This record gives sequence, structure tokens and C-alpha cells, in this order.
Amino acid sequence: MSDRILYVFTLTARKRRKPNPRYDGVLRTHRFYAEYYFLLADEDPAKPVLSEPAKPLIAFPAKYDAVLYSFAELVGGEEVYRRTVYLPSTKSNYVKRVIGFRNEVDFKRHLLFTLVASTLKKQEKLNTLQYIVANLNPIFVNILANIAIDRYRELSGYSARPYYILRVGRALKVLYWLDRGEA
Repeated sequence: MSDRILYVFTLTARKRRKPNPRYDGVLRTHRFYAEYYFLLADEDPAKPVLSEPAKPLIAFPAKYDAVLYSFAELVGGEEVYRRTVYLPSTKSNYVKRVIGFRNEVDFKRHLLFTLVASTLKKQEKLNTLQYIVANLNPIFVNILANIAIDRYRELSGYSARPYYILRVGRALKVLYWLDRGEA
């Protein structure tokens, strides 16, 4: 296992087209996106996240931010940076955490968990999902994560790109019957 951080995960708030009345605070006018970055040799883990021109390896809409951070720690991620981001348009703020992964399998496991969690409608299924993804065969995890990353690259410039990426998460959800009412 490598001693340095190779991959980075963070959540970034992006402005919605129009406010969503079902939410208060930041979520009313912004939506969280999961962003994953690959680090070059001896690169500071906070650098790609804080510098504006840096492009993520993959980015898509995400839900359940607290669960995503706790699962990152469960699979071997560690918090390497934290800052409060102020959003002047709403006069509100949120805490932006940067989670680093030292291992590619842990990184892809977290990516797959985030993809599936972002498609779930009920939060009650998250514990089952955590157990399933934490115990998946690493080869299967690698295949599914690579499909999502390849789709992200192929569909660059296409406005519906995030929804084609989330189909990988839906496929795993259907495979393990997480969309059933009684599961």
C-alpha cells in the first residue's frame, strides 16, 4: 500500500437554475456534486480542489453528503483538508472537506458507492448499500468504476452526461434489488 495520497474526493456546491422550495439554506439554491481527482507525483491533495482550472477525473450530482464522508473513512479514506466556503448569492456557507485515498480499490469502491447512493430515493437503504459495496469483489468494482469514468470522458460537452454516468449506479442497485419495496 502506498504511503502517499493518490486520489481525492470532495463535494462542491453548484448553483441551480432556479431555487428549489423543498430545501432551506444552501440546498435551496445550490446542488452538491461529487468530484474525484487523480493526483500527480508529490502533488498537494488540496491543490486540485482549490485551484479553479483543475478538471476532475469525474463529477456528478450527489446526495447524502454525511453518509458519503463516513463511508470514505470506512473504506480507508482520510480527511486531508477542510475549509468553510461562503456563498455570497445566498449569504450562507458549507464545509468543504477533502478526503484522500491511498489505494485505487478504496477510491473506486467509494466512487461506486456514491454513484449508487445518488440514485437511491430512500435513505433507509444506505446501510445495506454500504455493506454490499464494502464487500464487493475488487475486480467487479474496478470494471463498474471504469465504465463510469469512460462514460464521463466520452460524453464531455453533452448536457445530460451526469445521468448517463448515474446509470452505472442504477445497474448495481437493480442487481442487488435495492429498489424493491421489501429489500
